Amino acid sequence: MAQLRSVRHKAIVLLMLQGGLRPGETLGLRLKDVAYGRRRVVVRHREHHPKGARSKSRYERARAAARPAGRAGCVSSTLLAHERANSLGGSMESAVDFDAMAADYEKALKFMAPVTDALLSHLPDLTGDASVLDIACGTGEPGLSLLHRSPGLQLLGIDSSSAMVEMARRRSETEGLGGARFAVMDAQHLDVPPASVDVIVSRFGALSFGDPVRGAEEAVRVLRPGGSVAVAVWDVLSKNILVHAMATALGDHTPPGVRAMLDNLEQLAMPGLRESYLRDAGLSTVDSELFPWTSDFSDEATMWTFMCAPGLFQQPVDTLDEGQRAQVRARFGELLADYRRTDGSFALPYGCRLIWGRR
Repeated sequence: MAQLRSVRHKAIVLLMLQGGLRPGETLGLRLKDVAYGRRRVVVRHREHHPKGARSKSRYERARAAARPAGRAGCVSSTLLAHERANSLGGSMESAVDFDAMAADYEKALKFMAPVTDALLSHLPDLTGDASVLDIACGTGEPGLSLLHRSPGLQLLGIDSSSAMVEMARRRSETEGLGGARFAVMDAQHLDVPPASVDVIVSRFGALSFGDPVRGAEEAVRVLRPGGSVAVAVWDVLSKNILVHAMATALGDHTPPGVRAMLDNLEQLAMPGLRESYLRDAGLSTVDSELFPWTSDFSDEATMWTFMCAPGLFQQPVDTLDEGQRAQVRARFGELLADYRRTDGSFALPYGCRLIWGRR
């Protein structure tokens, strides 16, 4: 497996070894051809099959997996989401321009503050110069909040966006946090020595993009024995209510890369899936809980502006003509109307999953 570099090749091998599929059923897979759960893989009827596929594989067939789908589910989910996007002329990697988001990202910090507080509550008391790795740190959170609480910590925040990293550096300087360093780095290929980190934190970054299994393995690799992990991830899309409302309102106007990314996140929200990645990577204990919070917005226009900022939905909204934009905005308002207070403000119920554990 280590010699397989292609996501497709990994998916084909894992679906045969762990999913029990025949070679003819794995070749030429598309999103519409296959569905899977943690212990069950279903291949549906297909009109066109790769040359050499046996006729009996042309009909829907369920097969119990030899073990929880784990990496097979993750890799095949990523493969299918990528192929769906590519077949429609998009890609998951291009769905979000994080560099463009950096300038407006600070606006989201207050919105996500309750998650940061809840996430850090699952860490042990940290003293002295313990080392902390913040994966996908964005403009510095939750690492900087942790450093405020324990000023002696040595924080390394990493992110794939150079603009985000630069903003995190400026924030740490402005806030006088001398123990913070930030670097542009790929979370799936950490330039960090093995067993050198005491604590790993991440808020809506780790276990969410790329190959989350590889990301889990890298995180545990650099964690010291006895070290702690605490990450926040999105649960099912309906609990990320503004993104859910915007994607629903856009409908067919949602770019394929964005839709593929949202579909992939929905697959990763399967119960216990991300937790299994961390256990398989080597954590001795893993726990999780659904964390609910309420986010307040002054009016509908503020929510619309928030969602049209650089990020997932600016580009598709900008490409709409005036009539289409009016229809999407009206639908967006309808979906959120039940959360309007009598004074015109909104109280939106959010939910994410907190996952924590020890090596």
